[in-house]
Amino acid sequence: MTALDVTTTPQQHAWDRPRPILWLHVLARRGRLDRILAEGHPLAASPPLAMRAQQLTEARARARLAAALYDAVQSIEQPAFARMRGPQVPVDADAVRACGAELRALAHALTDPHPRARGVALARNLLTDGTGPLYGGGAAGDLRSRIFTARSAL
Repeated sequence: MTALDVTTTPQQHAWDRPRPILWLHVLARRGRLDRILAEGHPLAASPPLAMRAQQLTEARARARLAAALYDAVQSIEQPAFARMRGPQVPVDADAVRACGAELRALAHALTDPHPRARGVALARNLLTDGTGPLYGGGAAGDLRSRIFTARSAL
């Protein structure tokens, strides 16, 4: 009787799997790695950076980011009391209203087949920075500038 290696899948060979320590390192430092990617550092700089770039550019991860951008635009259509009931940080309705077309275009661009990690990291940062222009009551011009930067980096 032979032993089966249940740690691999048909699509992933044993030599192709990330090492558990590397995976944990990336998990623990993903915010920092995202900032480094957003700054445009080369992926060859470190294995954790390359792994994080691969995670960000996976189709499912980009689809979640695109859906969150669409949700941000859709949320301003709800009554104000409905927006406040959820656990999410409410978006700046005026800025989102002014930049709705740009947000939808960025969401659509995230679904393109071959994005660059820097653009995905910038889009993710736009969504996760609770003090940023998507949430922080800044000028619509600040939000538009961040959207344009992320889209051009894709």
